[in-house]
Amino acid sequence: MKKWFVILLGLLLGFCPLLFSMDKTWIVVGVAIWLITWWTFGVAPLGIVALIPIIIFPSFDLMPLNKVVAAYSNPVIFLFLGGFIISHALEKSRLSEWLAFKILTRMGNSAQGIVKGFIVLCTLLSMWISNTSTTLIVLPMALSIISFLKENSKIDTTNLSIVLMLAIAYTSSIAGAFTPIGTPPNVVYLALLKQKFGIDIGFLDWFLIIAPVGILLLIAMYYVFKILHPFDYQFDQNFKHFLQEKAKSMGKLNQEQKRVAFVFLITCLLWIFKFPLQNYTKSAFFDDSIIAILGGVILFFLPTHGLKSPTILNRSDIAKLPWDIVLLFGGGMSLATTMESVGILEKVVAMIKVEQLPLILVLFITINIAVYLSEVMSNVALCTVFTPFALVIGEKLGGVSHAAIFGAICAVATSFAFALPVGTPPNSIVFSSGHLKSSHMIRVGLILNVIGAILLSILGYLKLK
Repeated sequence: MKKWFVILLGLLLGFCPLLFSMDKTWIVVGVAIWLITWWTFGVAPLGIVALIPIIIFPSFDLMPLNKVVAAYSNPVIFLFLGGFIISHALEKSRLSEWLAFKILTRMGNSAQGIVKGFIVLCTLLSMWISNTSTTLIVLPMALSIISFLKENSKIDTTNLSIVLMLAIAYTSSIAGAFTPIGTPPNVVYLALLKQKFGIDIGFLDWFLIIAPVGILLLIAMYYVFKILHPFDYQFDQNFKHFLQEKAKSMGKLNQEQKRVAFVFLITCLLWIFKFPLQNYTKSAFFDDSIIAILGGVILFFLPTHGLKSPTILNRSDIAKLPWDIVLLFGGGMSLATTMESVGILEKVVAMIKVEQLPLILVLFITINIAVYLSEVMSNVALCTVFTPFALVIGEKLGGVSHAAIFGAICAVATSFAFALPVGTPPNSIVFSSGHLKSSHMIRVGLILNVIGAILLSILGYLKLK
């Protein structure tokens, strides 16, 4: 019954703007409200809802069918797809798990060391694989550590349990913002930026802009944990032996893991040094999307060890790729393109008169809107609707260069939702572990929301003033 109520609610809310006018502008506003409602409440798979523009926009002469469908094959979508193929290989070969226990073994002499180890681990993983996948990989390790401590020591693990759960979720979201493929909103934003202005932001440039803020936020997060949930105690030899045995059971890197690591490292290097290689060779090959797809395709042909052995990835792995998110990207691109074509973005921004407001105020308000809306709706869906407005606001403030930076900061803000279990997939996953109450997440999360918004506002002010 609830599902059908939401379906009808979305249709009714979408119809409301048409009471003002049947003008194209109001029709697009209605479609946007309709899609956002269904995306927010999950009445159907995100990707299926994202196909609705293919039906609506050509039918109401809002955009030709060929242009609507073209949005679903935006080159940046293939960057995300290639990145996800590679991240799936990291998981399947257990290379990410091998790295995890190597890090924890070196840092696990105390509760503080364990927490720092998980922060480092989630940072290294989430930069390259989705924050959801990072959380799913790392959470079982944290749960096994908590279980061992409960059974084999007299230490009260309550605070450590809370901190580990929150550290995994928050770090995965924060570090996912460090790279273009670390979290889906980044990919959505880069596609919109390329589509509107023809601008590419490389891996290294993105990292150098966003990572300093993220690192400061991670440091602040750690000290907020220490103040609200103290976890300062040493572990005995039994625990150290437990970690060593876990690491030993992983063995040395096998041939499959070495080959996955090689493909991964080469892909990362090509991404990082894309612009120098482009300038030197004048070749179209050095494009983020081409590099990502090349790395992904190779893994379907590369054998695990000998020439006659199975390939690293195979037919069954295709079904495990995030086709739902790929379609969601396409629907978001289509919606954003149509909103721009009928002039909604410019009309809304002109009403606000952002150029007459102080820059720091515009930044702080816009970033906070992104953060708190992301607490209650999909950050991918939010980014597809919200960042086109951010690009127009940035352009009003100072041209294309301002638009690129302003939009990037707002896109990152959609990943900085820490207060509610529904805010991000990592929040939901750790909350389901049973080691957290919603009050734990709200108390720490609201503080981090404020700190994150302030840091992003300062970054924007320094870059745009």
